[in-house]
Amino acid sequence: MEINYLKYLKYIIPIFISSCALDPSGTNDYTNLGKSELAEKIKPALFLGESATNQWISNWVNNSNILIQPDPYKEMEKLGFNCKSKYDQTCTYDGSAKSTITSTDRKNIERFETSIHIDAILENTSIKVKSKISKFNY
Repeated sequence: MEINYLKYLKYIIPIFISSCALDPSGTNDYTNLGKSELAEKIKPALFLGESATNQWISNWVNNSNILIQPDPYKEMEKLGFNCKSKYDQTCTYDGSAKSTITSTDRKNIERFETSIHIDAILENTSIKVKSKISKFNY
């Protein structure tokens, strides 16, 4: 006995589409992160928390051979960090992203902004990354 799977397909597609419509929708505005390479690297990690962001950015900057460059602070600035002085040893980054989450019935809309501050401390053998992420409604 051969089963004709195509006749069942007309039932599966509407169920699949309607199940997708049950989830809330969300949009993110990354404008305030800037257009630097660092901003692009932060986008996937921003909503995972501080420890994930620290690990993500730390792996990235420490694998970039920045510390062996003649001017590592200039290299950090090329990535998107702000380095005030070579004597400070700390480069910083500040940015934010706005998010809007809408319920399926469109009755509940949650708007919040996620701001991030990153300190990248240039040491002799590595770059230590410390981030602070905060969220607030707008």
